[in-house]
Amino acid sequence: MSAYEKLEALKGLISSSNGITMAFSGGVGSTLLKAVAYEVLGDRRLAVIATSSTYPNREYAPTIEWVKTQGEKEVRHMKREEKSHAGTP
Repeated sequence: MSAYEKLEALKGLISSSNGITMAFSGGVGSTLLKAVAYEVLGDRRLAVIATSSTYPNREYAPTIEWVKTQGEKEVRHMKREEKSHAGTP
């Protein structure tokens, strides 16, 4: 499968949903996914950056700031020690 075919398959998969929430690390893979999701879904996607007290602020603060410059209305991050909406850590 060519890179173009893989990209089109990804777009098809994303477009079949009403919206997505994705983990965003700032790496190449999640940056591509974020861009494709925005192209396909617009504001019906949310990139979540997980943080933890084990990682210093300098590790994720630049990623949060970069995401804000890319048209995100809101950047959410959850510390590992906090509970998710489902009640699990």
